[in-house]
Amino acid sequence: MERLLERVASGDERAFEELYRLTAQKIWFYIYRLCGDREKTEDIMMETYLEIWRSAKNFEGRSQALVWMYSIARHLTFKTLRRERRHEEVEYEETAGGQNPVEESLKRERFRLLARALKRLPLTHREVLDLLFFHGLRYEEVAQVLNIPVNTVKTRVFHAKKKLRKILEEMGVRREDVL
Repeated sequence: MERLLERVASGDERAFEELYRLTAQKIWFYIYRLCGDREKTEDIMMETYLEIWRSAKNFEGRSQALVWMYSIARHLTFKTLRRERRHEEVEYEETAGGQNPVEESLKRERFRLLARALKRLPLTHREVLDLLFFHGLRYEEVAQVLNIPVNTVKTRVFHAKKKLRKILEEMGVRREDVL
């Protein structure tokens, strides 16, 4: 992906299209989980990829290209949220599929329960869990995206999991019901 970004930096539109094809879904879900609004997500997506196009020449390779792109998306999302002065609850969507109907139904129910619980977490906790578990980033990469120390990421994850367990308990959901 770093090679694609180098080509984008030199003005290669095909490389930009390929970069978009490879990353758009991940970036879209990340933005959506932060702002919770489809229309707003589309607007921020356009801004994000415009900024990626303009700033590709500034990518220094200190992090992975995708981590750098998440940082841009995060910055623009929070800029939009600050501008509107609202932090709405986020609607998590299921992205799995292709199983038998019974398994699919159970999985949807588990996901729905977990999504309801995640909505109740503070944004800072939701965000670290989202990057780690939905986007598969490592702690170091999450720290880069959020521009915070790795130990702060670990602390937020610890507290997020603790709060999530409590929320699930309050909802009457047993741990094994969502695993």
